[in-house]
Amino acid sequence: EAINHDSFLAKDKKIERGDVEKAFQTVDKIIEGEVHIGGQEHFYLETNSVCVSPRKEDNTMDIYVSTQDAAHVQNMVASVLDVQSNKIMCHTKRVGGSFGGKTTKPPFFAAAAAVAAKKTGCPVRFILERQDDMLIVGGRHPLYGKYKVGFMKDGKIKAVDLLIFINGGCTPDESEMIKAAHEESISLSATGFFKGYVVNMDWEKGEGHAFPYFIFAASCSEAEIDCLTGDHKNLRTDIVIDGSFSINPGIDIGQGLGESGVFLGSSVFFAIRDAVGAARKERGLNSVFTLDSPLNVERIRMACADYFTEMQLCRRFF
Repeated sequence: EAINHDSFLAKDKKIERGDVEKAFQTVDKIIEGEVHIGGQEHFYLETNSVCVSPRKEDNTMDIYVSTQDAAHVQNMVASVLDVQSNKIMCHTKRVGGSFGGKTTKPPFFAAAAAVAAKKTGCPVRFILERQDDMLIVGGRHPLYGKYKVGFMKDGKIKAVDLLIFINGGCTPDESEMIKAAHEESISLSATGFFKGYVVNMDWEKGEGHAFPYFIFAASCSEAEIDCLTGDHKNLRTDIVIDGSFSINPGIDIGQGLGESGVFLGSSVFFAIRDAVGAARKERGLNSVFTLDSPLNVERIRMACADYFTEMQLCRRFF
């Protein structure tokens, strides 16, 4: 409905390089289509959980928490209890799945449990049920994209026009106002400021510096599919990451800058797509087809396309 009524909450952000329309006039072939990518929940095996055990001496506490950022948990709990951070000992042995879902929320859970532990003097355990965890943590938004690709007979891509829509909800947030206040050193609460990254990207002009949070990496996946059932198996995935500069060459085993290349896991999706394409080629079918994400048994099976899928599509039931 938003697309049909041209009703969007945020301004368009454009990244453009060269004359796209002129480039389309020089190519041999053009392919157009659309793709849907479903939303993604942080469906980790272990929900957010924390166990706080107060000690008798000097207001110290042990916190056993499933988190990606133990320092954040420590600082939050220390702030809520009004004690020094060194009195809060955070222990994270294993994280039963995270994917970004255990970064900013665990400090709040730990703080609530810590207050209860301090009041009662007893250990407090806090474990979210699955429904509450998914509601509080949230997830990644579903996407819809339209694409137009121009390429030469040898396969070289000369032009790409990509339009992406993000279903981020029906209400705006205050991030732009908060950003403007922060850049002018206007405090919106009783806090201080720190010198962070220089982010002054002008999306309209395509100039400036975006957030410098990246690494160089590559991925290769091998997958196989069952054309009759749509079942698939990921045989192997290799992800190679450039570890940036060494902090100590004497003991270095690899250092990273920013988050690991988690998106490289999409190579499994494209490996399955290539397998479907190979199955279609054996049947003399068009190599251009739509395969939306996330992949499931039904989508893989229907994309392989044969006599039985044609029966389903044509509703010829016997």
